[in-house]
Amino acid sequence: MDSSSSFAYSASCSLSTDLDLAKWVDSLRKSIEDDQEEASNTDVCIFTVPKTLLDTDPDSYIPQQVALGPFHQWRQHVYDMQKYKLAAAKNAQKQRNVKFGRIVELIKENDEARIRASYHKFLDIDGDALAWMMAVDMAFLLEFLQVYYVREQGQTLELASRLSSVVDVSGKKLSHMTILKDVIKLENQIPLFLVKTMLEHQNTEKAAKETLQIMLMGLYRELSPFQYRHQSPNVDIDDCDHILDFLYHMTIPNPKELGTIDDFTETGEDTMNFERSMHYY
Repeated sequence: MDSSSSFAYSASCSLSTDLDLAKWVDSLRKSIEDDQEEASNTDVCIFTVPKTLLDTDPDSYIPQQVALGPFHQWRQHVYDMQKYKLAAAKNAQKQRNVKFGRIVELIKENDEARIRASYHKFLDIDGDALAWMMAVDMAFLLEFLQVYYVREQGQTLELASRLSSVVDVSGKKLSHMTILKDVIKLENQIPLFLVKTMLEHQNTEKAAKETLQIMLMGLYRELSPFQYRHQSPNVDIDDCDHILDFLYHMTIPNPKELGTIDDFTETGEDTMNFERSMHYY
């Protein structure tokens, strides 16, 4: 490499580093200046899987067909699902009679700080991109969960034509089963408060909560090898951080959910171990 080429290469590296540092500083400044009390009171609930565990069985932790949330969004093998996500977003816009961009704006204005606080890793993505990502992913997730709602209610379901090729009420399609496995992976979780907020654009707060509860109960019955002989645990979705957390509470309910008054403690490690076991249903 001659001197001029070496200088050009060094300058290029230096410029790239400077740009990255500037972006990093801006991110830190925004995080500190825009910090809200609500976000500071939000516990981290969506973690990355430790590398030593991930390396033993990556297929059990890395989504194979659809990525939800920021951790695996740009993996090539799951990005092909983007067209189905967009179909769900268009369907959501039609059903809710509101511009999808308005939903995105509300997420950014009201929930961005809380979303970021929910994830274990620093999310190096700007607010607009994060809000759009979460809104589109939630539209797809709700379209998928709708299958379990109509099954619980004994109704029929009309999916967007594009979605019908990967999702079905019977749940027998191979693609449907693969998506089902991806939905319960630890790094593929979306904060449940955000999913309920999305439903509230179409329903009242009470109706949205009831609808989501029915969806998740249907999902639990699809996945769980256990059947309660008597009444199922009374799990309040407001006490659950995400879908996997709801499944954990349904499988290992605390005394409050069982209707007893004994004290109960749990650890984050319990949830990770539970997530791993769900891959063998």
